[in-house]
Amino acid sequence: MLLVVAVGIGLRCMQAFEDRALWLDEAMLALNVRRLSLTELCGPLQYDQAAPVGFLWLQKLASYVVSDAEISARIVPWAAGCLGLILFAKLIFNTTGPVALLAVTAMAFSPTLICYSGEAKQYSLDVLCTVWALSAGLRWMQFPTRTSAVRAAILCAVAPWLSHAGVFFLPGVLLLAVVFRRHTGWPLSVGCALAVVLSVLTLYWVNIRGVHGNTALNNFWHSDYVPWKAIKGGPTEFEAVAVWVLRKWWELVVRAPGLAPAVPPATIAWFGVASVTIIVSWLLWCSVSAPRRSGSLLPIYMVLPVIACLAGAAVEIYPFGNRLLLFSAPLVFFLLGQAPLTETWGRLRRYQLDVLLIAMLLTWPVGAACMTVAEWKSVSNMFAPHTEEDIRPFVSRMKEVSQTQAGCYVFHAARPAYEFYSGDRTAGVVFGTPGDSDHHEAEVRSCLAQNPRCCFLYAHTAPWGVLEPCKAYEYLATQQTSEVTRSRDDVRFFTVEKQIQDIVGAPPTMETAAQGVPSASEEDVSHQQQQAEEL
Repeated sequence: MLLVVAVGIGLRCMQAFEDRALWLDEAMLALNVRRLSLTELCGPLQYDQAAPVGFLWLQKLASYVVSDAEISARIVPWAAGCLGLILFAKLIFNTTGPVALLAVTAMAFSPTLICYSGEAKQYSLDVLCTVWALSAGLRWMQFPTRTSAVRAAILCAVAPWLSHAGVFFLPGVLLLAVVFRRHTGWPLSVGCALAVVLSVLTLYWVNIRGVHGNTALNNFWHSDYVPWKAIKGGPTEFEAVAVWVLRKWWELVVRAPGLAPAVPPATIAWFGVASVTIIVSWLLWCSVSAPRRSGSLLPIYMVLPVIACLAGAAVEIYPFGNRLLLFSAPLVFFLLGQAPLTETWGRLRRYQLDVLLIAMLLTWPVGAACMTVAEWKSVSNMFAPHTEEDIRPFVSRMKEVSQTQAGCYVFHAARPAYEFYSGDRTAGVVFGTPGDSDHHEAEVRSCLAQNPRCCFLYAHTAPWGVLEPCKAYEYLATQQTSEVTRSRDDVRFFTVEKQIQDIVGAPPTMETAAQGVPSASEEDVSHQQQQAEEL
């Protein structure tokens, strides 16, 4: 077990400290940490970001301690990922012993947990808080003392500040408080309850209230809320509801724990994911239905956070899906660790079926880890785009271009990473705004009319066929430009080397005029053409 934990920590180190640039979401959150004070981090964040205030404060502290900007942005998630793995292994060993090596191996090699242990986002801290809640709850069940009750109360008061998902453990702790009320005593129980309520209300007032009212976030996560409108639509909408339920079940027990890869459009892949889903579901059922010393209290304690999360999705305050379900991964792994203790598992061992099931469950996590070590690169991200948005090489190029009195255009999706690596440099830079393909082409034409030797920086995370700046790319391709493309077409950099011949017909700017990019008159264009010809 120690060897498995050591390898898991090593994989997390590779993920966090590889020379890998921050991508869009990481850069947006890192800019908030760099620009805002501790007090300002409690309020609404820039770029429509949302994160627990405790996590943001830890990130701010890391930025003071660590000089390297990339490492300081990722060191807190890395520490949380490593600590979560160590505490989970200790918890499993104290509960079930070495027989639960399956759970520790799945936790150590999970691609999703490895991935978010090296990204400047809060989801790794969600996992750590879940392990903390498991430890506090199990200790209270095993030793129903006043000390255990106080530890659980501290968990409920502190965890929501570090992880928004920490709120979902309040119902489970309340259940334990009712069950063990005689051991704890009413005075202590009431005091702990008041402290927890005060802490949660304070957190809501200073942090969550602003996040809940963010329209952009609600629209972005709308598909992960419970589809009440479809449910009310009658039997004709049943298919849409069924698809939503099946997708969320798969994300909960397969995708978030990292037990199966992303599914390509191939029949064999669908069968593979379906098989993993059936196996995990069956093992969870064996674990939950098996008699234990604590009866049904432990399964209920572990299921209540998921129910609370689903209730949050029903009222549209917390999405039920994607990376926001990552907190549930330790719950799935812990139940897997209980499966070897069941009578059903013992019957499987007679026919060596347990080895087959373990092999099927761990093929993807262990295989992904082996590929990571072989290629000496970070593990593929199962949630964030599979791209490498490395804008760093082009920041220095843009500085060189600006020294020659030429302008620079930065696509709106590339702006956060550009500002992060350029130190918020805005002199001579035109920042694009969101819009359709025609809008982005108009921005390019406007910039070229303003300065025929402008350079252009793009970054995107969508498949090539649905890219917003497609028309802008096509237009730049018709001009005399030099293009440098990074891997997987995620970052593109264009430099106009000679005068543009198609400027006279450039359409007037629209949204770009409001951004400080004035449209060029015919006299200005003619003058620029004459200057370019002389050059």
